[in-house]
Amino acid sequence: MLKSVELLGPAKAGLGSASSPEMKSGDATLSILAVGICGSDLHIYREGNIGSAVAQFPFIPGHEAVARVDDVADEADRHLAGKRVSIEPTIYCRKCAYCLSGSPNLCLNQSFVSLPPFPGLMREKVAHPAYLIEEVPEILSDAAATLLEPMAVSLNTLDLLKARSGNPLVIIGCGAVGLTCLLLAKRAGMSPILCIEPLAHRREKALELGATIAVAPEEAQAAAEMLTKGLGFPYVIEASGSDDGQTKSAELAAPGAKISVVGTNMGDHVTFPGHMSRRKGLTFLMVRRSRNTLTRCCALAEEKSVAADLERLVSHVFQPDEAQKAFDTAAYYRDGAVKVVINFTDADMRKR
Repeated sequence: MLKSVELLGPAKAGLGSASSPEMKSGDATLSILAVGICGSDLHIYREGNIGSAVAQFPFIPGHEAVARVDDVADEADRHLAGKRVSIEPTIYCRKCAYCLSGSPNLCLNQSFVSLPPFPGLMREKVAHPAYLIEEVPEILSDAAATLLEPMAVSLNTLDLLKARSGNPLVIIGCGAVGLTCLLLAKRAGMSPILCIEPLAHRREKALELGATIAVAPEEAQAAAEMLTKGLGFPYVIEASGSDDGQTKSAELAAPGAKISVVGTNMGDHVTFPGHMSRRKGLTFLMVRRSRNTLTRCCALAEEKSVAADLERLVSHVFQPDEAQKAFDTAAYYRDGAVKVVINFTDADMRKR
């Protein structure tokens, strides 16, 4: 049996065991190096579900992973053996109309690791389709490489906006997705960028990553009026998933603005002021995971500035036997938590 991290019940995490993976045609067997704790993992940790997907405890979480390829089933994938890789967690069929049209995130026959009932990647070894892994740049530590998966979601978020360089942007919510949206938007030349976040340490991180201004929600309107001279933002990213964040996205938007909604609302609804949204002619774009963007993110992370920003986002690294502390730190934003990572190796992941 192999070591795993398991959610044992509401607000309980600890060590568990997992069976050795069985590799089938098209698969690679992987030794997991590190896994980031995602917001969806935290919903299962705190509430036992994410939307209609209800976990049966014990449950293995985690989908933001970096791994080493041990072996491959098919000779065509032999070049991957020994490589350090990032894992695309959406397993899509490659046969349905959506896959064939270039939108595998909308696959009609998909499964998603760590979304109940499918176990996640917080275990020593897994088998995963070889077409869903991408080589990780050597410049990145294992800890920072766990951020490539959420960054792929963020890149899809910006792709949907079709945002132009030199235009203002507001990002609501500065978790891993909001902050990786920020570093991508900064790299794309968007300016000014306003970040809205209730936690002071995450506002500080946004400023460190290049936000023009980062403010608490109650200060958002004044900051927006100053930055846009009262016109509002032509591009908005709603990454908080909160009712207040969704409402603010419409309030801060300019007429004709595009709003990418990437935050998950646990009440299973969206809250936009209807009359205002209609009068402004707003376009709401609902973000469904990543969309063929992990490869591009791995290429972007070759750049020293992007790699450095990803390193800055890692706030905590824990070992599997510290699972309870790791999940509590992430779930309750303790000790300046931004991105909390569980390390499955004995190495110091910050010093490769």
